[in-house]
Amino acid sequence: MLPDFSERSLQGHLLKSQNLRSTNFSQTKAGLKLCSPIGLVLIALLLAAFFSFASVLAVTFVGYTLFPYSISPGKVLTTVIVLTLFFFFFRVALRESLASAVVSVTISGVVLGAIIGLVAGGLAGLAAGIVTVTITTAIIALMVVVTALMITMAYTVAGKRAGAAAITLIMAGGMLGGIAGVATGKEVIKVLNNHGTVPPLREAAAVDATFAAFAGTFAGVVIAGYIGWQALKGNHRFAWIKTIAVNFATTGNVSLHGLVDAAEIESKLVILKLSKGNGGFSVTLQIGAEGTLPTVECTGELPPALAISRCYQQWQSSYRRSICSSYRLDIPETQVTNFSRKEFLAQCNELAEDLQRELNQWLNDEQFRTVKEELLATLSKSDSIRFILQAEHQLWQLPWHLWDFFARYPQAELALSTDSYQTVSKVSSPQSQVRILAILGNSTNINVETDRAILQQLPDAAITFLVEPQRQELNDQLWTQPWDILFFAGHSASSSNGETGQISINATESLTVTELKYALKKAIANGLHLALFNSCDGLGLAFNLADLQIPQIIVMREPVPDLVAQEFLKNFLEIFARGLPLYQAVREAREKLQWLEDSFPCASWLPVICQHPAEVPPTWQELRSLR
Repeated sequence: MLPDFSERSLQGHLLKSQNLRSTNFSQTKAGLKLCSPIGLVLIALLLAAFFSFASVLAVTFVGYTLFPYSISPGKVLTTVIVLTLFFFFFRVALRESLASAVVSVTISGVVLGAIIGLVAGGLAGLAAGIVTVTITTAIIALMVVVTALMITMAYTVAGKRAGAAAITLIMAGGMLGGIAGVATGKEVIKVLNNHGTVPPLREAAAVDATFAAFAGTFAGVVIAGYIGWQALKGNHRFAWIKTIAVNFATTGNVSLHGLVDAAEIESKLVILKLSKGNGGFSVTLQIGAEGTLPTVECTGELPPALAISRCYQQWQSSYRRSICSSYRLDIPETQVTNFSRKEFLAQCNELAEDLQRELNQWLNDEQFRTVKEELLATLSKSDSIRFILQAEHQLWQLPWHLWDFFARYPQAELALSTDSYQTVSKVSSPQSQVRILAILGNSTNINVETDRAILQQLPDAAITFLVEPQRQELNDQLWTQPWDILFFAGHSASSSNGETGQISINATESLTVTELKYALKKAIANGLHLALFNSCDGLGLAFNLADLQIPQIIVMREPVPDLVAQEFLKNFLEIFARGLPLYQAVREAREKLQWLEDSFPCASWLPVICQHPAEVPPTWQELRSLR
């Protein structure tokens, strides 16, 4: 068990104001202009018409010229066969993936064609039946995939209305394409009849393509709409559809390389639970696909973390001295030389290496081996992994991201969680922008105006700034308005035991989370998804906020220099608004802080996520359409 730590002051940011390069979102905005909602729905209409026309023409010319689906001119058998293929495609897509569905339906087309060809071999033959059904199933598969992409893109760019418009126009386009395809097919049949090549039975059967195409178009749009909805909800089987839609919405183009990568990436959720037991810790590991129940579970143990506790105390003391020795001196500046400053930094870095070594030795303990081996056996290096640590708050202070597991899995990021949690019902309301309540608190010796400038450059965001507000003003905003993101910049601190946090909202007033309890609960019920505290020593805040069931929280684990806080905010928001998942955005933005570590040791250690285990973090684009 880790011991308590000394009292921390409210002076979180320890640097004077520093200039920061402005955030550049010009490419993102330009990308959004390239794919307007009107353009997307028009593309949806044209593609739907094209696919239906191609489907009917292929069935009419190829299928019904070579071999009709039905032995008689009745339309029922044709329609049943097409709808059966759609249903089979739908089932495989939901259980496996779209790629599996395309392969399965194509194979089923060959099998079905062989059966039809054998049964009615006197009329046409095996080859004709196989060719007909295989071509039709390939068109069906392609139509569903493209339709799902179009619906998801329209929804991503402009929300629910554009998604509904895309569905409507795709159905209308399907009808138009079907009518045009049948008319063209009939003309082809007539020309062939003039040469005596098409029996009357097959000419009559060609008319059945109309009914099959209309039924197939309707079924295909419904299935594609459901697949698109699942992709937007975060279903890992359709993650690549969501990735393409987000990429298209933010950059205006999609590369084939990105498509292949997205199709190969799986989203995994890993939960590691640590609880006290037998003098050390009992461990339970759960692994599953994102959005599903765990498919792997195993148990293990860890010994007491006594050596790590000592290493952490030594590192923390050195870290705080290195920050203070550089910028907020308790002794005259003339007595601090460049050599002594470098000495402080070198000592902090050395102790950081000792802490990392002790942490990995602890996690390589023999009692923990089964857990680690299960992780390595189940996860792939290409997986997108949300790794949640459920443990008592004192274990939160350890730099878990230094575990060599995270070096092996480049798309994994750690989040902290409490042992107990419950889901909270939320209300939603129509909203096309991400609503952000930004509190700029006590700014003594720090520069929160840079934070304001970074926030103001976010795309599709409606931001309300509260500058050094009074308690009543902050309380009223949390009660009366729905917010997606709560942001705070200013001074904050945690208590000596790490169980309580407070923020300094103005020069004279500080508040604990408990003092905002009911207002924050109301904000969560109204749809608050993320709280971001770009301030010092935030683990106490995160621990209190987690008890209120806020879905996601981002804090700084230790006192944070002003420049480090600003750089993280700039990088995180730029990456997150570009469409990357929240965990990957935090990891990339955190690791980008490494260039500052010559002056600010362990800067890349500071940002950390606190996660409600039952919630799935939304992307920036989903925040726009969740209300």
